Formats: sequence, structure tokens, C-alpha cells
Amino acid sequence: MSIPSLLVAVGVVMLVVAIFGAIGAFRESTLLTNIYACLLSLVFILEISAAIAGFVLQGQVREMLVRTMNESLGAYAKYDSANTAIDFMQRSLECCGVDGPEDWVGIFPQKETSDAVYVPESCCAELDGLNCSEYFLSGCLDRMHFVIGQSAMMIATGATTVAFVQILGVMCAFMLAKTIRRTKSLRAAKRWQLHQSLGIMNRDDKPDYEDYTQLDKSVTYNTN
Repeated sequence: MSIPSLLVAVGVVMLVVAIFGAIGAFRESTLLTNIYACLLSLVFILEISAAIAGFVLQGQVREMLVRTMNESLGAYAKYDSANTAIDFMQRSLECCGVDGPEDWVGIFPQKETSDAVYVPESCCAELDGLNCSEYFLSGCLDRMHFVIGQSAMMIATGATTVAFVQILGVMCAFMLAKTIRRTKSLRAAKRWQLHQSLGIMNRDDKPDYEDYTQLDKSVTYNTN
């Protein structure tokens, strides 16, 4: 799965989780609110797991960079995509090759001489007319590794912030579910009390049939 597809999938999951929370709060549903809290907890656990996996695999990043960059250098003269990527990297980071300009040995054998190595123009640090008077001597590996490390640090900081917000969201969701449950219980208790009071009033308002019977008898006696 590509990175854009992964991001879209994560966005869809978060949307579903948010819908559960919104519907649960709107309908005052304890079940949906608890489901929302559980799903948010699951997302938090997955984020922590991904962070731990990234920390454990951090040592393999350098090896992956060496392999990928060497493969890209080998494909420089064959594929335009590799050509563009390598040139952009060397110009942006002001470097040349993986560990240095000597990594370009054998990449352009038809342009090399016995005492010189041909390097692409992106390795040029300073132009003197049409000729390059100075080349970048530093390799791109260390600089690229530093950039990735800095980016990973920023991502880790952002993920930590998001995780903290999610913890607050989980706590608030469980508190909301508890409040909804208590509110429903109070409403049910008040409704029951109201029904009980209405039932007593109805019984008190019933006519006294015994009085009516006695009154009817007295009227009949007087008539006779």
C-alpha cells in the first residue's frame, strides 16, 4: 500500500470514529459513546505501536538509504525519474554521491578518463563560465540521514501531541457516557415519581360512591 493510500485509509477510520462520537453525543446514546471511546483507545494503541516499531527499526534506516541511493545512482543514466531525483537531492543538500564523488565511478564509463571521474552537473558547487570550478565533496548519505532524523523527530512530536489529545478524548468520552447514564436514570426516576403522584391524585379525585348512595336514599325517603 502506498503512503497516500495509507493516509486516506487512516482518514476514513478517523472519520468513522468521529461519526460514532457525534451520533452518540447527539442521541445521548451510552452505547455509541462507549464504542467511540473504545475505538479512540484502539487508535491510540496503534499509534503507540507504530511509534515503538519506528524506534526499533530506526537502525535500519541507514542501511535502507545506502541500498536505495546506490540503486538510484546505478539507474541515473537509464531512467529520467532517477536522474531527476538524484539531481534534486544533490542540489538541495549540496552533496555529491552517496559517500562522495568517487561513487560515480563506473556510472558514465564512456565519459570517464584515466585520471578523472565524470559526475553530473548537480555535483557542481560553483560554475566558472560553462565549466565547473568546484565540486561538492561531501556525500549525500549523512545529510539525508540527518534530514530524515529531523523529520522523524517532528513527526514523533506531532504524534505525541495527537496522542495526548486522544487520551483526553477517551477520558471525556467515558465521562460523557457516565453523565448520559446518570441523566437517563434521573429522568426515569422523575418520570416514575410523576406517574406515582398522578396515580395518587387520580385516586383522591374519585367520587365517593357511598356518599352518593346515601344521598340518593335520603332523597327517595323524603319523596315518599
